[in-house]
Amino acid sequence: MSFNSTTVLEPRSLPNFVETPYVSDMAERAMSYIAAGFPIHFRGISGTGKTTLAMHVASMIGRPWL
Repeated sequence: MSFNSTTVLEPRSLPNFVETPYVSDMAERAMSYIAAGFPIHFRGISGTGKTTLAMHVASMIGRPWL
């Protein structure tokens, strides 16, 4: 099995992604931390949408997910 270290996932909006007021608030808070130069870290139990939220925020700022 070979590993390609140049593989990058491009963020894009999902057609079935539902941005509830709660998700919108979390994304906007994450954006304010990013704008201030701070890293963000989503924490919670498995299956709560941390990776989906991270991909959503990456899409909002136009950055790839590595």
